[in-house]
Amino acid sequence: MMHFSCDLCGQPLKDERFVVKIELYPVHNPHQLTEEDFDVDQLESISELLEGLDPEEEAVDPVTMPEYRRYDLCKSCCARYQADPLGRDVTSRLNFSQN
Repeated sequence: MMHFSCDLCGQPLKDERFVVKIELYPVHNPHQLTEEDFDVDQLESISELLEGLDPEEEAVDPVTMPEYRRYDLCKSCCARYQADPLGRDVTSRLNFSQN
């Protein structure tokens, strides 16, 4: 049997729980062409890139893969998340002493 706890406050979750799923990825449309794309000799550019490659160097994927996050929340933490999903109001909840 799976046991869940709130990812914010840590209390055990019984029947009522809420799931928050977040997908994070860079926005870039490589298929969107501009006028500059037509002015460049693409074969020459590819040839220059290939000449500059080091065969011993490990290949790096230039496209950043999306990140997926999932959080289980209790009812009260879910209400707080819905009211301020980006946590912008967190500084107003901090109580600093008057030293």
